[in-house]
Amino acid sequence: MQIIARPMQVQDNIGHCNGTGVEITTCAISACNGSPILGTSVSINDFYVGDMGQVDGNGCALFPSNGPIGSNIAVALAKSSFPLNGVTVLDLIKIRRFILGIDTDLSPYALIAADANKSGSITGFDIVELRKLILGVTDELQNNSSWRFINAGFVFPNPQNPFQTVLPETLTIPNAQESSYQVAFKAIKIGDLDCDAWPGLQAPSIDRGLPKRSLTLPDLTLLQGETAEITLQMAETGDWIGLQMGLQFDPEQIEIMEVLAGELNGLDADAFHQPAPGTPQFCLGK
Repeated sequence: MQIIARPMQVQDNIGHCNGTGVEITTCAISACNGSPILGTSVSINDFYVGDMGQVDGNGCALFPSNGPIGSNIAVALAKSSFPLNGVTVLDLIKIRRFILGIDTDLSPYALIAADANKSGSITGFDIVELRKLILGVTDELQNNSSWRFINAGFVFPNPQNPFQTVLPETLTIPNAQESSYQVAFKAIKIGDLDCDAWPGLQAPSIDRGLPKRSLTLPDLTLLQGETAEITLQMAETGDWIGLQMGLQFDPEQIEIMEVLAGELNGLDADAFHQPAPGTPQFCLGK
């Protein structure tokens, strides 16, 4: 047996051995209300360094970088959990009103939140994408993350069109000469235009804070194999701009054969989905 050896050079590229590594205090706050965002993944120079599970009152946490003093350091954040967080039919109505020119007074952050398919524009396709999410047709955004993070100090050249320039989703410190730096990002929950997304770690409550109304339906007794048309009605009269609801029934006893719009404008095949037996979901708006 012959063993061939050659010298190996070990380098301290991170700078930990001589104490020259750069530490980065990373901050993430909501673009809506400034609340700290938890559960954000932090990457420095494309290297994952940890999650922001615990932050201070300013949404900040300390991370060692993977670059020594004198290097370029690039920080990026990501959060992909609970894409349905904060997304309701009210957000779809806001997007629709913006497209129609009825309500165009939206902040650049709200416009970014409305761009569900990350196309750099706001169209009916964004409404379709978010409605699929609400109905349970999909469980994630097809071409976007749950959250986007923008350099907190960035000034939009044209607030009416934030897509006019490349969004600064990576914050770079060139030729870092200090032992510590602080970087800050504003967090945007995709699909949440009315700012009710939960910024924490756990899943948001099923109760999304939407106004609740009672439904009435006739008391029927059906024999096996028999079909009947069951009319759902609002218990109270009034105007409406949107409807989001879910029903639950025993799929061993009942099967939905067809959903008819009746007098409910906007209820078409795309506004109804049954993600699991016995759990039909409805989402429509004017």
